[in-house]
Amino acid sequence: MALNVKTLAKLSDARVQVSQSGLKKSGRNTFSNYDYYELKDFLPKILEVCKSVGLCPIVTFGAEQTKLTIYDTTEPDSFIEFCCDSVKALVKGAADIQNEGAKQTYLRRYLYMAAFEIAEADTVEVDAADKAKVAAGDMHRMELLTELAKYGLTVEKLTAYKGSIDNIPTDYLEDQLNKRKAKEAAKQNTQEAAV
Repeated sequence: MALNVKTLAKLSDARVQVSQSGLKKSGRNTFSNYDYYELKDFLPKILEVCKSVGLCPIVTFGAEQTKLTIYDTTEPDSFIEFCCDSVKALVKGAADIQNEGAKQTYLRRYLYMAAFEIAEADTVEVDAADKAKVAAGDMHRMELLTELAKYGLTVEKLTAYKGSIDNIPTDYLEDQLNKRKAKEAAKQNTQEAAV
């Protein structure tokens, strides 16, 4: 990677300008009751700031990895790269091209947020206060999501695979939890039998 201190200083300056710009979240997750940044909330400001400081961000999508490369427009051989694994996005009922668009939108969002240090609150933990806000009919789903997270199947993983959490049937969540519990029990039985 070709990089120099001037380019780092430009990125640092851009990060400060973006952080002081008063970004507002327009995305809303109604199931988990939180707001989040959409690309449209920060991308115009990032592009404006980058132009003013002499940076040019370019996203490239690969089969294995997606990159955000930030080029220094006054230092031809200097750039900074941010990378993440290319993952699938499966939006329920969507055509392949729509799933590809969803994947690219998510990847771009996360890469820009990482590159420009756009902070969001950590994933909301399901606690008693959150449960009190959930309608009685949704309490069972909330408990299922809490249990599934203990087995590594988080809301983020579910939504990346299935789209909106609101589109995931309760019986699917129950089935996933039962499978994970059965797998854990089988693993434990195997370990006990080996002793």
